[in-house]
Amino acid sequence: MLGLKSKIKDIKSLKFNENFKRTIVEDYLQSGLTKKAIWEKYTGKKSEHGKILLWIRKYGYTSDHKEKSITFASKILPMPQEDKKQELSEFEILQCLSHLCVRTVSK
Repeated sequence: MLGLKSKIKDIKSLKFNENFKRTIVEDYLQSGLTKKAIWEKYTGKKSEHGKILLWIRKYGYTSDHKEKSITFASKILPMPQEDKKQELSEFEILQCLSHLCVRTVSK
């Protein structure tokens, strides 16, 4: 547990001036990289714990710049319905086949 506390303390101890924060945010918004990749590029750390999003909102980049977003389908189509026909289980198919084989052999 001691290792986790030291990692959290290490992350909290990172201090950046406003210009550096803006540089990170602008690089994220202009590049095709993920927040994680940008954070690692500038800090060498694997996890950014929401700092970039916080700075985007704090410095007003959400209205000035094109915000990255997830693209969803414009028209949601219903899922195809399964056939109403009753499907046989593998066991039932084997039973039917064995029954047919028995009839064929006995003839």
